[in-house]
Amino acid sequence: PRNGQQTGYLFGDLVALGAVRVDDDTTATLVRNVVIRAGAELDLYSSAAQGTDTLRLLSTADTTTSIVGWGGILAIGGTADHPVTVTSWDDARAAPDTDQSDGRAYIRVRDGILGLVSTRLSDLGFWSGRTGGVSVTGSGSGSIAALQDVTTTGLHYGFFGSDTTGITITDSRFDDSTLTGVEVTNGASDTTIEKTSITGS
Repeated sequence: PRNGQQTGYLFGDLVALGAVRVDDDTTATLVRNVVIRAGAELDLYSSAAQGTDTLRLLSTADTTTSIVGWGGILAIGGTADHPVTVTSWDDARAAPDTDQSDGRAYIRVRDGILGLVSTRLSDLGFWSGRTGGVSVTGSGSGSIAALQDVTTTGLHYGFFGSDTTGITITDSRFDDSTLTGVEVTNGASDTTIEKTSITGS
């Protein structure tokens, strides 16, 4: 952010900026790519209170959306009793995008921070680790991820970390990933995974 630009963004800001379409009282769809630059934060914690229980990422043969933290901070989550769901979505099929051959929506953080709490993610990602569904990568300046009470289902990679300087995954599940449930590679340091299961990968 420069020249007095806003640094903190909430769900309502995405709606106001035209990046999110509100479908009903509990569901919204990301219709434009979102990039969180260094110094900025997108905070979707307790997003149900901000306007949605389910966030769909538009994902069709022609359009693939993503949320990318490029040096910034991305936080998504709910509570144990009220988790938030994030999934791909094909409007024409009125269903999640299960075709990975033409690209698919994903979440990625590079040289930033990712926090996921009480989040259910499904049918995201394609091709590589970085676009695999949920990924955190670094390039020497440090990248950190903290996942608690997270369930992924049907992602290309359940979680991918590379050159990270701190990953903590607790009380989570990674089910039915196309490739790897959890992959941490390329010099990643300070990684802790506990009370977590991986099935069907």
